[in-house]
Amino acid sequence: MAKQSVLVILGNQLFAPDRLPDSAGVRIFMAEDMDLCTYEKHHQQKIVLFLAAMRAYAEELKDVGYDVFYQRLDADQPSSYEERLAGVFDETGADKLLHFEVEDKAMEERLIEFGAERGIEREELASPMFTCSRADFADWAADGSRLRMAEFYKRQRQRLALLVDDDGEPRGGQWSFDEDNRKKLPKSVTPPEIGWPEPDAHVSDVVDLVADTFPEHPGDARDFRWPTTRA
Repeated sequence: MAKQSVLVILGNQLFAPDRLPDSAGVRIFMAEDMDLCTYEKHHQQKIVLFLAAMRAYAEELKDVGYDVFYQRLDADQPSSYEERLAGVFDETGADKLLHFEVEDKAMEERLIEFGAERGIEREELASPMFTCSRADFADWAADGSRLRMAEFYKRQRQRLALLVDDDGEPRGGQWSFDEDNRKKLPKSVTPPEIGWPEPDAHVSDVVDLVADTFPEHPGDARDFRWPTTRA
């Protein structure tokens, strides 16, 4: 019998659906979490961005056929993130935990411990967030005693054939134009006007939720005007 899996998706992993495992036998778990919103006193607009984007993404996944278990923010929620995740395993009878590579080391460790404590098979999926994999980085880092951004940048340009000639040398004759990048914008240049996206229903709902739930956090949720979907 094929294994049934639960794929945990965090708020900074809202990848295009074609980057996810096939929907057959895979349930999605996403949860808005008070601890993740408050372990630092995040700017209100940052919380709006994450929650509104997560809600829109969950709808997108449902539309393309995924079975999504989504839990909205509840300030009175007594259960931890792990307890709610465990509830999905109990409800579905799934026996495998999937998650993408997690940049937040504390959260990564929580998922590892969750799988170990429950005796659940766990598979870590390569993140599509980076052009350089963890294995590629480890291979590069093993070559020298000092890690310098300039050398890493050069290596990636050559590995990916980005703005280099046939000999692997930089187009334009130099690897970095940082000094030019630091120059001030000439007074004769007028930046274009920015068109702000109209808030959708998720944004409007989350703005009110965040303003009411996190009044002591910096910023004003009602000034939010950032995009929350890839479109």
